[in-house]
Amino acid sequence: MLGQSQGKGLSAAELAHQLRLPKSTVHRLLATLQQHGYVERDEDGGGYTIGLQILTLASALLNDLDLRRVGLPYLAELGRRVGETVHLVVLDPERREAVTVERIEGISPLSLRTQIGSRRPLHCTAVGKAMLAFLELETFRQVVESGLAAVTPQTITDPHRLEVVLREVRTRGYALDDEEFTVGVRCIAAPMFDHRCIVVGAVSIAAPAFRTPMSEIVELSGPLMETARCISERLGFRAAMTWIGMRPQ
Repeated sequence: MLGQSQGKGLSAAELAHQLRLPKSTVHRLLATLQQHGYVERDEDGGGYTIGLQILTLASALLNDLDLRRVGLPYLAELGRRVGETVHLVVLDPERREAVTVERIEGISPLSLRTQIGSRRPLHCTAVGKAMLAFLELETFRQVVESGLAAVTPQTITDPHRLEVVLREVRTRGYALDDEEFTVGVRCIAAPMFDHRCIVVGAVSIAAPAFRTPMSEIVELSGPLMETARCISERLGFRAAMTWIGMRPQ
């Protein structure tokens, strides 16, 4: 494997030994890779190290990962574990909306039925708040300026109250919706991040309010956040990264 040892690159002879290839073949391969920037040679003409062009390939691969394709197996497992309807949503940054791209319906006859492609506002949904809490401050301001419409009597319409709620979301890692978007429906959602450390979507669990008190919704935060973390890691996110989120004063 091409790499570094004690700060130095590997020589052609070392690479030939590790790859079990003739030195002449390895020299030709290295020359081609060096020409295109995928490997670099030490200044003293000794060992070879990975070139910066390899980052382009890695970035292209990560950008091409389809969130729905990556997330569906984890979503199905989450649905099996909790027995309620679960959703995978992405952010539409231009319209500042949450768009459902996949859902697994619950096993109960009284589970919720939702449509793929449906859109929801950010300020009054669990998925919306889960994403909004980690977006730039400017996005929060735009959402407020566009009006915090009262969709139900429970909808948060006060910008300062919403700001406090989003701080709580950042602290605990999940957002709640207590009949704020649909009367009779309670939800919990967790954000997903990509390799750039940017929030790109959210996973949610929704249940009828008449049989699911908020305390039971909160109890689902464990498997929910585990699912969001697994999908984020498949997208290249690492927990050690610093989240790029809004930080209102």
